[in-house]
Amino acid sequence: MSLEFVVVFRENIEKFEMTVGNVMEQIGRDDRITVISSDDMSKIKSLKVLKKNKDIIRFEHAETIQSGYNLVIEKSTSDFMVFMHEGDYLGEDFVKITSGVYSGEILQEEKITENFEGQIMDPDQIQILFVQR
Repeated sequence: MSLEFVVVFRENIEKFEMTVGNVMEQIGRDDRITVISSDDMSKIKSLKVLKKNKDIIRFEHAETIQSGYNLVIEKSTSDFMVFMHEGDYLGEDFVKITSGVYSGEILQEEKITENFEGQIMDPDQIQILFVQR
């Protein structure tokens, strides 16, 4: 199972860096990060966390965030996509739990709810999208 973490950069460099750093703590061998923004991204491309991991990070500039989402969905080769905004973070077992849910290891709805509780800072902001190939 491969994940693509799509992180939106708007303006807050500190929150963005925290979000990307948090994702890097859990990212798997087949996973990648895509940064989308409708703003100038030159101010974040020099961040240490991005330069250190440039082989798994790509940048997509779009007129709007929504068009950026569509662009990333069209280009993605990952099984699942996780959409995040600067300042969002994943709980320490998020990827492990997500893998279990989508591989069929965790099937009951109440078990899924129990496992995800406390794993996402703002569940209204983070969305997981299944990309069918």
